[in-house]
This record gives sequence, C-alpha cells and structure tokens, in this order.
Amino acid sequence: MFFSGLLFSVLTFWFSSSGSNSAHSHYNTHSMRLMSGANVEHNPFRLRWTAYFLASLSFTGVGLIFFILLLTDVIPPVS
Repeated sequence: MFFSGLLFSVLTFWFSSSGSNSAHSHYNTHSMRLMSGANVEHNPFRLRWTAYFLASLSFTGVGLIFFILLLTDVIPPVS
C-alpha cells in the first residue's frame, strides 16, 4: 500500500506541477526550441494542489503508518 501510494504520489506530482522545473514542461520547452529555434522563456515552478494529489498523499501517509506497524510487529504478518 505504501509503495503504490508513493508511486502514485510521484506521478501525480509530476503531472500536476507546472513551470520550468516540471519534467514534462521542460521536455516540451526543449522540443519547441529544437523545432522553431526560438528562445522560450521559463515560467516559475508552481504546484497545483489538486484533489488527486492530496488524496495520493493521504493514501501514502496511511500506507506508511501501516508499513511501520507491520515492521514493528504490531500488526502480525499473514502466515
């Protein structure tokens, strides 16, 4: 649960951010430079706190709590 929540949080962060530091925006800026030869100015980084991003963070947090409880043997593993 924790690792799937972490993966989903990273992917949601990747696609919900905007500006020059977001990875897909950075790729689009470089591809536009290569195609047109024009210098494209960078936008400042901005993270959109969408419901999907907040839900993925809360899912990761709950998964982390369960993962810690499982590692400390508070929750016994399934045998």
